[in-house]
Amino acid sequence: MHMIIFFHPDSKLKTPEDVDSLISAEFPDKATELELFDLVKKYMVHTPCTGNPNSPCIKDPNAGCSKSFPKPFREQTTINEDSYSVLRCRDTGTQYEHSCHMVDNC
Repeated sequence: MHMIIFFHPDSKLKTPEDVDSLISAEFPDKATELELFDLVKKYMVHTPCTGNPNSPCIKDPNAGCSKSFPKPFREQTTINEDSYSVLRCRDTGTQYEHSCHMVDNC
């Protein structure tokens, strides 16, 4: 889900640990959270768009994905100077088939 939530100042997510407690950009553990894994895989995966000029995220074929996918792997969540989170997406070495493409946390 893509949503903007405004927190009361006392409840804002101020640290990477706060962000990680509520938001994830990684596949859930398939062994322990199969239902959530299946939902993420079905609804939340940005499939490869490079080379597909009909993909809705390709605004300029020479520039690539307008959403900057695939994202680089990141070991830790960080919060940038504008207070925006850059979410952790670790390289677990695991790939999953999705719509005839292999996808991972990036």
